[in-house]
Amino acid sequence: MNFGKIAQSLAAMVLLSILLLTMISCTEKSIEPETREKCYKIAYVSGRDGNLEIYVVDDDGSNRANISNNQGEDRIPCWSPDGSRIAFASNRDGNWEIYAMNADGSNQINLTNNSADDDWPSWSPDGSKIAFCSRRDGIYQIYVMNTNGTNPTKLTNDEFGGAKPLWSPDGTRIAFQGENEYGTEGEDIHVINADGSNRINLSSPSGIDRDPCWSPDGSQIAWSSYGESVFGIHIVNADGTNRTKLTTPFYNNFHPSWSPDGSTISFESDRDGDYEIYTMKASGSHQMNISNNMRADYNPRWSPNGSRIAFFSGGICVINVDGTGFTTLSNDGAVFSPEPLAWSPVLR
Repeated sequence: MNFGKIAQSLAAMVLLSILLLTMISCTEKSIEPETREKCYKIAYVSGRDGNLEIYVVDDDGSNRANISNNQGEDRIPCWSPDGSRIAFASNRDGNWEIYAMNADGSNQINLTNNSADDDWPSWSPDGSKIAFCSRRDGIYQIYVMNTNGTNPTKLTNDEFGGAKPLWSPDGTRIAFQGENEYGTEGEDIHVINADGSNRINLSSPSGIDRDPCWSPDGSQIAWSSYGESVFGIHIVNADGTNRTKLTTPFYNNFHPSWSPDGSTISFESDRDGDYEIYTMKASGSHQMNISNNMRADYNPRWSPNGSRIAFFSGGICVINVDGTGFTTLSNDGAVFSPEPLAWSPVLR
């Protein structure tokens, strides 16, 4: 018996088997559906299609989509806490109303359906309520309603009114802008309990205060305040005590935004000749220009994991908190920069 030939034949059969298995494995891999790692989405407002619409884009710049997509004006997107829906304001019915839709733009529903203007929706942290402001009684007042539009309830009812409501992280209170109560021109920052009780004016007797932002633990509020001919960033305890100015005079500073861990505040400042995105410790120390480019940069917002900041700079941009990794997600000069952009609260 020729054992050499038998051995050669066995080796050839083994090699052929390996090749066949490799081909089958590669074929199976090629027909598997491609999976994509989940990411955060950013909702924003743009007029690129001729009217203001709600867009979303992935945090890597992919999958940009117009999700409101109608002939009216749509603005002020606000994610539900679970990231499944977006509330927004729309004038498609002839006046401003609060709408809600699924995160992909489907199932758009008019929640307020009132002849007066309703504006600036804010989703409660537990997902059960939406706060908004309404002119149904003359001037803007603060209301809350269920997320299906039922049971609208007025929380403020005075000549000072209220606008731009923002829930506290624990859902027990709402901060908002109201008319100045001291007889001088301007706006004040107020806090009210979610049932409408215990309204507190956090502002000083003079000036213009706007853009309130809760600290993540709900103990403090930061905002932009006008004084000494410029706007500065101030913080105050939620009960109105211990007001502190964090930025120096001579330059304008707007739109404070707390990091998710509460240690850092981002804002925009014109101290370097044009508006740039800055960060500072919550104490006001270590103020640093992180965007540092020739364009004007506005309205910074932290990612939910605290690793990046999104902002407007001729489009939607993101940057790492140390100033590296500047990336343009949507190079869209029609972005409506006065409107806040909004990160999805969860990966999608």
